[in-house]
Amino acid sequence: MLELDGDSLTDMILAPNGIADVKETQNVYFYKNTGSRRKSNFELQKTNFISEKMLDLGAKSTPAFLDVDNDGD
Repeated sequence: MLELDGDSLTDMILAPNGIADVKETQNVYFYKNTGSRRKSNFELQKTNFISEKMLDLGAKSTPAFLDVDNDGD
């Protein structure tokens, strides 16, 4: 859960693949929060979030997020 699109609402990233059923495409889902801060409503926007613009690192690769500058966002 993190804010991705600049609207100050927490969005959701989901990697739905398990160990045995790894897909080569559609492996990182982006759900935009179209609700409010008090009541979230997540709507699927993309099933290839990040992966459409990244290197192919092969099967069983998983995304990782890091706070590089340690500022809490």
